Amino acid sequence: MDPLNERPSQLLVLERDAFVRPQVFDGLEKYVRDLVRIPVDANHWAQRERPERITELVRRHALAHGV
Repeated sequence: MDPLNERPSQLLVLERDAFVRPQVFDGLEKYVRDLVRIPVDANHWAQRERPERITELVRRHALAHGV
């Protein structure tokens, strides 16, 4: 099966998320060709808990891919 998403994608995996466990994303590479997983020491509300870290990761990914 060809991936459904051909675009470079970044997945921030929140290591302390009590609602969305990291295992939910197992097998995602099957659907996303260029997937980068980045573990983040944060809870479900990562943008609130670690705004600088989340913003930096998103910014870096966007700049690396000409967005």
